[in-house]
Amino acid sequence: MSESDLNNLIYSAMGMATSLFQFWLSASFALAMVAYFAGDKLNGLMLKLASTIYLLASVVLIFGWFSFAFQINEYMTMMVRQGYETTHFDNIFGMLHGIGILSVFVIGTLGVLYYLRWTFRHRSDDT
Repeated sequence: MSESDLNNLIYSAMGMATSLFQFWLSASFALAMVAYFAGDKLNGLMLKLASTIYLLASVVLIFGWFSFAFQINEYMTMMVRQGYETTHFDNIFGMLHGIGILSVFVIGTLGVLYYLRWTFRHRSDDT
């Protein structure tokens, strides 16, 4: 593969990883808003079902994010083997970006699950 092809594959994988993160963030916000505005109207079974589906979706999405990260590493290895320059990818900001996304995934998932549990415990009993 040419250097240009490998660069395009790396940027494409980065874009897909970012898209996964954006989808997860939107879904997390939507679920938190549902719990906030409709928590009193949902029964316990529905809140537990939403929590379970959300947890499973978060796990699947984080595995997808890791898959794209491994693809990026594989493409970088191919570039190095073929003697292409990779220093434009080597910077602290990319590393911090990855750590930040992973932290937001974990903390955000736990936060939304905690909020759903809190909503379940504090909903009015007259529903």
